[in-house]
Amino acid sequence: MFESETLIKLGDYSESSVREIIVKILSQLLNERKAIVPNDSIWTDGEFDSIQTEFESKSNKLEIGIWASSKREATVCLQILRAIIDGYITIYCIIEDLVDDKEGQFSLMEVVNELSTLDNYVDNHPNPEKITTELMTYENGKVTNYTIKTCSERMDLWSLGKLISYFSRGT
Repeated sequence: MFESETLIKLGDYSESSVREIIVKILSQLLNERKAIVPNDSIWTDGEFDSIQTEFESKSNKLEIGIWASSKREATVCLQILRAIIDGYITIYCIIEDLVDDKEGQFSLMEVVNELSTLDNYVDNHPNPEKITTELMTYENGKVTNYTIKTCSERMDLWSLGKLISYFSRGT
């Protein structure tokens, strides 16, 4: 049985159970990465709304990001980074939806595919020395646009390896 066909059964929502599933998800991405020539760039989540989580705020301000070789890898890793910063609730919800749809078990590839479709606001920044994003605020009935500029040295950047290490360590 291929790794991507591995069935995941969720018996509980304990932290160790979720950590184990996340490591499997990240390992699947690592296996996919080995099949291509990596062309890493920095990716951020550019979701804008008036009520932002800590993750959304940091990502919008270009304080955090992901080194990734593809949009698929970046989107999954950003969802997992969101879970680290905002709490595991996002991962719980995704797993819970899959459990409901698949009667308690699902393949690793199904999880990765689901995570890779959840975010439409992923931005690619191919030049690590010139990272910019356009933001807007709305106050007192007035829209103001502004630009944030930074470089990779000023960001908290995560990668597959850093995420795997984070979830592989003990609780």
